[in-house]
Amino acid sequence: MPLSELELLDLKTSTPRYQPNLWAKVAFWSPDEIAALSLGYDPTDASLDSYKGRNWAGRLEELDHRKRAARRAAEAGQIGEQCAPNEAIEWMDKYDIDFPEALRVAVNEYYPITDRERVNAEVTRHLVFLVKKLRAELAEARKSLPEADEDIPPKTKASYEKIIAAMAHGGYGHDPAVMRSDTPTAVAADMADLGLELSQPVISKHIRDACRSQGFAKRS
Repeated sequence: MPLSELELLDLKTSTPRYQPNLWAKVAFWSPDEIAALSLGYDPTDASLDSYKGRNWAGRLEELDHRKRAARRAAEAGQIGEQCAPNEAIEWMDKYDIDFPEALRVAVNEYYPITDRERVNAEVTRHLVFLVKKLRAELAEARKSLPEADEDIPPKTKASYEKIIAAMAHGGYGHDPAVMRSDTPTAVAADMADLGLELSQPVISKHIRDACRSQGFAKRS
């Protein structure tokens, strides 16, 4: 459950031991340390007993969730078991994980990034935002679409198949036993004369399915 900016700010001001400037200078962070730092907790307080009496049940649940996510990311090779602070920041940015801005500032000061890297990071964040926005718009648009009747009633489908099979046999001399029939080509040509368009593979499929369904064999 993502935390709001207000909750993240409250975390920073409510955990006096949280010192991002110090943690930015260590050689690496473990997955559990990444999870704690992302929520504004001091990772050295492994038990977090000092926080449990502050009505933070939801936040402690989020901490457990983030620990699992970070551990799995390490197992998948997305981050290292010993992850450099700047790489941890990049991972959280890539997967849209909220964390205090003070942590980013501290890490950027200790791991200065070039203008090119900064631009790339901004472009990545912008693209992630656009993808999320487009996905949301697509999901909303799909809600407004009428539900399509994907399945044709069996009786109607059987009627169509009978008509197709009969016309293929009587009108085009179609022989279901022939591996490479000229019928689809002839049907496509007649459709083109009428200003209609359908690919030969599609025509062939419908004729083949209709003949098989209706039990048509070679007729003399």
